[in-house]
Amino acid sequence: TIVTVLLGDVNNSGAVDIADAIGVTNYVIGKASFDINEVAADVNKDGNVNVTDAIAIVNMILNKTWEKTI
Repeated sequence: TIVTVLLGDVNNSGAVDIADAIGVTNYVIGKASFDINEVAADVNKDGNVNVTDAIAIVNMILNKTWEKTI
């Protein structure tokens, strides 16, 4: 089975928005209010979900760029 993931869409809403950046930030500091999609959250694909990914999501929003991965 092939699963398509929208990188940055950590709350699986179908779009990348500020809620995703906040979700990753809260996850990183241990205050997540929902279960994030860790595959979608690892935007830089380094195997870790951290503040770098939150910054990348903000940049995706500002630049209006999104990428799908399998």
